[in-house]
Amino acid sequence: MSGNTRPFTMVSPELHNSRRYLSLDDSGRTLMHYYVSGPHQTSCGCSQIKPAYAAADLLWPVEKYLDYRGKLFDAGLIAFDAATDEIYIERWFKHHCKGSWKFGKGLMTQICKIE
Repeated sequence: MSGNTRPFTMVSPELHNSRRYLSLDDSGRTLMHYYVSGPHQTSCGCSQIKPAYAAADLLWPVEKYLDYRGKLFDAGLIAFDAATDEIYIERWFKHHCKGSWKFGKGLMTQICKIE
């Protein structure tokens, strides 16, 4: 395991009750899980993921990845900037707002890096 990899990530069980999430097919749900709990996710819910890299991780053609990224956007689950390849999980802090002041300080550092 890489030194940069988190030992775990907190995914709210409420995800499985989300109408937006449940409206997706299996590939859409797979991509959402990749975004929420994958190796690129940060504690502020925003990460930069190049399409070719994500497609390779998922063993998908790039076109499929781009199609499903659009479907997650249309479902209101993510926001993304195609120019910077930044992905933000909508409603992230609704389910990930616990933490100490040190955690909050770390979040602010990460948020300041978002373009």
